[in-house]
Amino acid sequence: RPIEDRHLRQKPVLARPPSLIYTVRKLAGRHRIAFASILVASMFLLFLSTFAVIMTIQAHRIAAERDRAEHEKQQAQKASNVALSVLATADPFKTLANEVSAPAVLEEAARSIKRELRDNPAARARLLEAVGLAYIRRGEPKPAIDYLRDAAYTLSQMPGVESETLRATVDLSLALRMSGNFSEARQVKS
Repeated sequence: RPIEDRHLRQKPVLARPPSLIYTVRKLAGRHRIAFASILVASMFLLFLSTFAVIMTIQAHRIAAERDRAEHEKQQAQKASNVALSVLATADPFKTLANEVSAPAVLEEAARSIKRELRDNPAARARLLEAVGLAYIRRGEPKPAIDYLRDAAYTLSQMPGVESETLRATVDLSLALRMSGNFSEARQVKS
């Protein structure tokens, strides 16, 4: 009868050496409320830990997004500064010249682009390509060559802009041909 009494009182039966799981089960059977409380507290701590990890990850994502948006805002401000600088060139109250020539505006645009967009190669290359194209359309290919060469090289160093790189390279080749430099135009294409 002592074995049955131990079993009914949720105490380990001494028929063989008790395993850890067996001993814990018997202990839990004797102290149900305490073990239920420990289980609930453990589940709550697990929930809190999981919640804290998820909130930390979310906070990092939000901070990264905020930083990216701030960087884009700064880049947009620099592009705006380029436009304002170019427009100021044509303002008769800000320049001493009565008439401003298109080449003067293009040169100021190029200087402003190079100065303001040093750390934004994509925008810099696209705008320098536009300056080069403006020179080509004016029938002045020689000033266009350096801007188009810069744009084509910069774009060729960037991933995922192959079509823009090709367009800038074709424009450069066109400017070289228009200026009579046929051998270099052929080398650019290859």
